[in-house]
Amino acid sequence: MGASQPRYIRWVVLGLLTISVAVLWLRYTGTSTGVSVSVDAQPVTCTGTSVDVGSLEDDSTYLHLVDVTPEMSCRFRLLVTNNTGHDVTIESIRWPVLGPLGGTSVEATRLNPIMGPGNPTPIPGDVDAIWDRRDVLEPSDTTTYEFTIEYRREGCASDGATLIPNLPTLEVRTWFLSTSVGGGPGLLGFVEHDDSSC
Repeated sequence: MGASQPRYIRWVVLGLLTISVAVLWLRYTGTSTGVSVSVDAQPVTCTGTSVDVGSLEDDSTYLHLVDVTPEMSCRFRLLVTNNTGHDVTIESIRWPVLGPLGGTSVEATRLNPIMGPGNPTPIPGDVDAIWDRRDVLEPSDTTTYEFTIEYRREGCASDGATLIPNLPTLEVRTWFLSTSVGGGPGLLGFVEHDDSSC
């Protein structure tokens, strides 16, 4: 009886170590490196305004610069690819500062396509633009999300450019693990004019 107890404990410890290694491997290969978020060469198209490519002073990083006007309506495309060997689920999408309570003079007002249940407009009451999703990507699938960006009349504008520093971040689940992907350099700026009270 006494000899079997240490053997039982060893098997339990070995089992827990195996599970831990498997979880870490799945997290590394299943989501963290398995889903890519990118943009194409011309991710922004607009009506009611102009889009130029330029760089900030003393900066070699090129940006897509949108002139902010009350009539503007822009579409920003985001490519999401599942490079894993199994299905992944996009659980949510977050774009910082561009939500209903954001203070900038532009906001993200809509997300297309809607592949599953969910609302095309962001969740109300947040500074960030957040969409709850349940979009399933099969292995090797790529989907294109298109965000509508419009003028926010009550937002704060001033002379210069408002930079959107990051791409949207996606919460991705594979089996029982979730992780955040995306959020890389946004390469998007809005040229604003001093026509507000801020």
